[in-house]
Amino acid sequence: MPRTSQPILPESQLINSCQTEIDRHSWQTVRNQIIELYEQRLQDYFQNRGLSLDEISKKRLKRLSENEILTLSLCFLTRIIELHQQGQDTEETIRQLCQDETELLERGYPKPTIAKNHHPLYINLVRDAISAEPSRSTIATHQLVLNQQNSWLIAVPNKDTGELEEISIHYVQMYLKYDTPFYVNLRRSTTANNNIKQEHPQPVRLDPYLETVRQLLNSNSYTELATAIAAASGRRFTEIVKGSFSLPPNSAYPYEYLFEGQLKKKNQAPAYLPYSIVPASQLLEAIARFRSLPKIQPLLSATSTKINQSINPAVKYQVEKHFQHPGIVRVLKRERGVTVQNLRGIYGEIATHFFCPHRASFHRFLSLRLGHLIGDEAVASPNSPSTEHYFHYYLVDEEGKQIDSMGVLLDKSGSEELSSGENPQPQTTTGAVGERVTNDPRTIVHTRASTKERFNHFRGKDMTENDTLITLMNKAEKAEVLEQELKNARALISSVEAQLDSSIPESYVKLDSSSIAGDNPESTPSPNSNSSFSTSGEPHSIVENNTNDAVLLLVRSMSQLTNKLELFLDRQIIETPPSSADPDNLPPSEPKEPVDQHNSVADTIALLNRAIDTIMAHNDRALTKADKWYIGINPLKDIINSQVTISRVVKRRKAEINAHHQKHHLDRYHNGNFHREQGYTDFFDFD
Repeated sequence: MPRTSQPILPESQLINSCQTEIDRHSWQTVRNQIIELYEQRLQDYFQNRGLSLDEISKKRLKRLSENEILTLSLCFLTRIIELHQQGQDTEETIRQLCQDETELLERGYPKPTIAKNHHPLYINLVRDAISAEPSRSTIATHQLVLNQQNSWLIAVPNKDTGELEEISIHYVQMYLKYDTPFYVNLRRSTTANNNIKQEHPQPVRLDPYLETVRQLLNSNSYTELATAIAAASGRRFTEIVKGSFSLPPNSAYPYEYLFEGQLKKKNQAPAYLPYSIVPASQLLEAIARFRSLPKIQPLLSATSTKINQSINPAVKYQVEKHFQHPGIVRVLKRERGVTVQNLRGIYGEIATHFFCPHRASFHRFLSLRLGHLIGDEAVASPNSPSTEHYFHYYLVDEEGKQIDSMGVLLDKSGSEELSSGENPQPQTTTGAVGERVTNDPRTIVHTRASTKERFNHFRGKDMTENDTLITLMNKAEKAEVLEQELKNARALISSVEAQLDSSIPESYVKLDSSSIAGDNPESTPSPNSNSSFSTSGEPHSIVENNTNDAVLLLVRSMSQLTNKLELFLDRQIIETPPSSADPDNLPPSEPKEPVDQHNSVADTIALLNRAIDTIMAHNDRALTKADKWYIGINPLKDIINSQVTISRVVKRRKAEINAHHQKHHLDRYHNGNFHREQGYTDFFDFD
């Protein structure tokens, strides 16, 4: 039973929106409408599909939306307040209301879900309304006053003094819950599941993991960026979208950043210094770019619920695609897939490897860096029990040997830059059974002095300025890399050509680009040769297995690639940024390029067929219905903007698509119900 001074509630904006709907119609009308929808969905699942309650829960099928559950709880509160105003809020009346509400929820939800999620919401709303001062209640006009009729007195020990104190408890807090043995068993079950995960920790390949995070940080896809930022910082999505990030002045380490906006705190948490597993300047640049994307802009003022609904489904796919399927991260025991929550736990392991001082408490280090303990509570409170749910992974090197070293980056000076060439000799220890374990202090995280200096002006700022400068810096750094690759390619070509000039016999015919089969329509290869080349008008044929010919082909291919690289580099250099550095005048980050830029109808048709095949293959592999996608003309417009071509392709494959939909129980409302604002290109790469 919670005894905190401030009950944890949904955002006041969401509460007020639902309450306005209740006030406009009446709590009876709104409640009946929600229950009718609720029963229709359950009838479809139980009778039409033949699913059990356990199967519905595992498949995470929609029964009540978060808004509907909140509205039901507010209807319940309004009914309690009415009874109170009429003097009818007796113990028996309240007990019956609580029993009826619990039975309603149990039609579609298992008891553990109700105990963890639904009952606490109802109780916290009632606690919030218990106030003699309107200003203290979220719903100012709806108040409850405790009296002998609607509450009872209990004696509880004072948390500071230990002396018994009498407090009044509303009957809703007594009857809107299960009995004590149920909660004991529930805690044991939760603890048992966590113990199983801790007893069977899964390995994480450190180098590929960090490399994947770095690659995704450079993406322009909001789903890939969100995945990378969460992995690099250990932050939740609402914290990423709405939190305050800055570089601390005079920081000793390039990986520290200042963060304010920690979630799941009873009171507003102060700012504190977490670590990033990539240089903090790179993390902050990625967050600024993420917030500037068109898909994210509307979420900057949204509620946590809206943010999670908009980002979570697409990120789930990206996590599986980039971390689970390549085998970088394995699925934990009793879980169905790798999730972004798992990446938060992996962040803790890597942060410990990089930054936890030797002999320091691993548990306490994570409690502080994950934000479970902040400010005064970090001094006076014991280690957070929540942190134990992050001890499920361990790091391994490319040979599969466990990495158990800690604080490997703390020895680096704050001004000393890490580069890929710095690979200190690994230290080794011998395990209990003689197994060689690598204490490898190396890291593939890179920082550049130039990047660090350029981002010094961000210190102490809220990252809403200088977007133009960020764009220019990204272009300049990309151009610098491309120029170096171009020089290397030219040098290699010159070296190979010089060797060829001194090694090719004069009897061989000099090839030009027109002698490659397929480029010259008048050239026909010999039927008795497997060679890709032929010579016209000369008595000598090139020997099939001559290595010099293979090198010549390589040189030609490299030349073509070099030309393409030069063309791409020219396009990057001649792009002109906006004249104003005002972020308001800066155009939003380029959305993912449409994949319909092809030169012919044939290419477009091939793309559509490839997209349909990809989606079908994904649906066949998907574990839950929520992960699947309906294939239709309107959704396919996310790929190309040509309804005529889409209709033609869909019509040709109509029977196949219909059979696929029937097999997976998909209808035209499916994408709207399960994927909402996401489209195909948020999840799939059809190129």
